Amino acid sequence: MKKILAIIILICFSVGLFSQQGFKKVYGEYPGKGEYLDMLIDNDTLIFYGLTSDSLGHQGIRFYKADTLGNILYTQIIVDTARILTSAWFTNKIIKTSDNNYAMIGTTVGGQLYFLKINHDFDLLSYVRYESDFRTLNSSILEVEGGFFVLARKTQANSSLAMNVELIRADTDGNELWRKEFGAQEYSEPAAGIKKIDDNTFLIYGGYGPYPEWDDPSWPQSTWGADYFLAIDSSGNELWNWHGDSTELAAMVRGDVVLMPDSSLIYISGTWESFAGAYTSQPLIVRRDKNMNLMWQRKIGYLGGDQHLTDLVVTPDSNFVASGFARLVDYPVYPKGIHFKFSAEGDSIWLREDSITQNDQLKIWATAVLPSGSIFSIGDYRAPFGVAGGVIMKITPDGCVDTLNCFPLSVSENIPSDGVVAFPNPALNEIHFNFSLDIGLVNLEIIDWLGRISISKQIYPQQEVDVTHLSKGIYAYKLVDTKGKLIGLGKVVKE
Repeated sequence: MKKILAIIILICFSVGLFSQQGFKKVYGEYPGKGEYLDMLIDNDTLIFYGLTSDSLGHQGIRFYKADTLGNILYTQIIVDTARILTSAWFTNKIIKTSDNNYAMIGTTVGGQLYFLKINHDFDLLSYVRYESDFRTLNSSILEVEGGFFVLARKTQANSSLAMNVELIRADTDGNELWRKEFGAQEYSEPAAGIKKIDDNTFLIYGGYGPYPEWDDPSWPQSTWGADYFLAIDSSGNELWNWHGDSTELAAMVRGDVVLMPDSSLIYISGTWESFAGAYTSQPLIVRRDKNMNLMWQRKIGYLGGDQHLTDLVVTPDSNFVASGFARLVDYPVYPKGIHFKFSAEGDSIWLREDSITQNDQLKIWATAVLPSGSIFSIGDYRAPFGVAGGVIMKITPDGCVDTLNCFPLSVSENIPSDGVVAFPNPALNEIHFNFSLDIGLVNLEIIDWLGRISISKQIYPQQEVDVTHLSKGIYAYKLVDTKGKLIGLGKVVKE
């Protein structure tokens, strides 16, 4: 035990000593200002945007440049005096174009899709609105040869709820060349994104399911959605489509998809399940092979409330970080911002939960990664009494914000974990350990960096452990089952 702990402490200290500090910064602390919605990293500069208003109350989209310390370098607002611009959905991505500009899409207040193209100084180069007889919500934009694919969700003519996939082919300035619609009546196929597979194959993904009106009692709500994939060629011709079985697991793809070298897919989804007499969501990460057979899936947090994974990025060490907002404890609280790093096999590397104040709601909308492995995220928070603002976060590759009190366990030690996750981590007042219910009662020890046992008790999965009496700093934890088998060894941080 002492030998293992000594190795952990030595590795933890060396990693923490040379890690670069992370941060959480808040801007625009009042309603209607500074909710950050999407971002990219361009040559170590953060490019992001959100809705805002100018000094005269004119609504518009504000674009920002920030350095990797979170300092705002430059902003520019594109004012919309007609008040038609509205929020982009979290599935939308601002992209850097091959001509060294930026492009994005959004939805007007009236429900029509629009295209924006700006230069590096955020001057408007092109604005195109795509006319439609029915409400259309933006989903994603992808640059292709000679222009763009613009993906949207179009409301069906005979339903206020059901949506079909609408794909628009546009030129380099966003002007429409053609459009196609996919989907069947009485079914909904809300598109979330589009990914290039090769030069003549593109993958559209989202949800699929019967979608009656709200007052139709003939359809059980639990069958309203399933993961959905649609492959097309460069001319928009359908090649194949696949959807899951919503009666086995009601869910839908909600964000990014990563194509693996073996042609399998890793993607973020969300369940649709019964909770407290209503239907709500739980974040989900899934991997399927090239034939769409399930390889593994992993739920995050608990059912209840507004919860989504909103972004998925690949890290330089060939792992993944999923981000968004969720409830990691089983009692009524606002969702917190979450970042979950995991391997291609679905194994947990670290999970962190963040808020700005103890009682606020923090939503992470977009995440990007530097070549160094540092993770940047943007989002917005809501606190009591109408306080609100935009948030920029930097997280180290080991999942830390405060590196002076965060010395991660080296994953190369291959310590058995049986899927153990400690959360929230860092912890302020209490911490929970999530592990298999089949394991049952375990012995927990929380040990300081000098090897002294600070907490020793028996716990069940997800049981609350009070840590208010611990001093701030790094601690190791050890979980052993009643037969003496080591099932978990890791680190927790006391804030």
